Amino acid sequence: MYVDEFSVLLEDVLYLEVKLEKAATKLTFANKILLIFFWIVKYHDYATLAWIFGSSPAVISVLIDLALPLLAIHFARSIPNRIESNTVSSLSSRIVAVIDSTIHARRKAAKDQHLYWNDHYQMHGMMTHLLVDLDGYIASFITSVASKLHDSNASRYFTSFIRLLNGRYALGDPGYNGVPYVISGLKFNQLGTEERKEFDRISRSEQVVVEHVNSFIKSCKVLSKKNQFIHGRDKHISCVFVVCGWFNWMRREFSKFSQS
Repeated sequence: MYVDEFSVLLEDVLYLEVKLEKAATKLTFANKILLIFFWIVKYHDYATLAWIFGSSPAVISVLIDLALPLLAIHFARSIPNRIESNTVSSLSSRIVAVIDSTIHARRKAAKDQHLYWNDHYQMHGMMTHLLVDLDGYIASFITSVASKLHDSNASRYFTSFIRLLNGRYALGDPGYNGVPYVISGLKFNQLGTEERKEFDRISRSEQVVVEHVNSFIKSCKVLSKKNQFIHGRDKHISCVFVVCGWFNWMRREFSKFSQS
């Protein structure tokens, strides 16, 4: 964010000032919010944040514990859990969204480690599945999905996506093959006819809308597959809510992440 954009965000969350007044009392409210976003984007350790903001690791820990759930609730309001866009696929007017998944690397769990090991990425983590409308906004998401589950197996049971689409469909990559509400892409060895090649070209071009979302999510180190998250799962889930809601907020308020 630029400084003027952060100022707008600060006005939006100003109502949280009272709830945070007893945490990190030597920091201004602006610096408290800035610190949380530093942590989300850079995933600095508490000692580094304490040095940057002139505080102590213990104070930083208390502030993050208190502020992160509040910001998660705030940014959850930017996720509509419905398709608000009137834009539809050129393949069919019944295709109104794109589905995709992304992994967030995590420290190996103390138990049920096999559920969170992903063979494809060769790491422990949790999955977030995104439903993005064709104007590029996150319509809904499901997170904390076991990394062991293949996309097609997991998404068959996403009843919230099914209700949201209400008989309509989402485009997806070949990993979603067999999911009733997804029109999945084709593998290279399936492109045997001109019609299939044309379908593949259009499908891939329309799925680009989710690339901006995934790129932004991965740029936030708390959710990157390159940075292992060492804090609790509750914090990790809260980070997903903040980052996804923040994406929609910046797209709506400042026309960020243009599809052009």
